[in-house]
Amino acid sequence: MKINEITETIQGEAPHTGYPCLLIRFSGCDLKCPYCDTDHSKFYNMEEEKLLQIIQDCKLKSLLITGGEPFIQPGLISLLRKLPKDKRVVLETNGNAEITVDDLFAFGNITLVMDVKLFDNLKWFNPLNLTKLTTGDVIKFVFWDKDSFNLAVEFVHGHQSILPWGVIWAFSPTSELIKKNVKVQGYIEEITKLQKKYNKQQFLFQTQLHKVLGVK
Repeated sequence: MKINEITETIQGEAPHTGYPCLLIRFSGCDLKCPYCDTDHSKFYNMEEEKLLQIIQDCKLKSLLITGGEPFIQPGLISLLRKLPKDKRVVLETNGNAEITVDDLFAFGNITLVMDVKLFDNLKWFNPLNLTKLTTGDVIKFVFWDKDSFNLAVEFVHGHQSILPWGVIWAFSPTSELIKKNVKVQGYIEEITKLQKKYNKQQFLFQTQLHKVLGVK
């Protein structure tokens, strides 16, 4: 498996914002997001057994698996099945790479965070992946202006009916947008309207804490 970095840090976003975690960042992705800050040319190979040992030896209870895109890593599903059950696992995916396993929920301690990319008019998204989500999973939007925010809202209107109860819709303004001192009241009001309209699911307005604090 191609590893970009393994480090101890904090969860920067939902569902466990602020909790210390072991971050495992894979290298390699099927997308080239214009705002990606991962250098995919830098990686080292690691066998599953060694990676599992690192995870087992870590005393932190939370584990964040992110990318590069985890679902293009050979052996990912095998790794997930062998993770310690006492770890609280967040698995981030871009929503474009096909999720080939139907029983992620059966792992019990894994929360899926699907980061829907708003550039290129949602060209890079596989709607079938939404059928893999279960209660407590997260659909995340990172938006950088009013147009990208509106595109995320349209996505909610168009897809909420196929999702189960308790899925979380998380809206994250970029740190650059926040630095511009853009008034966010309008965004908050719109998310409040969504929560009232679709009250079987949950809506969250969040900042990317790791970006605000300048940590990984």
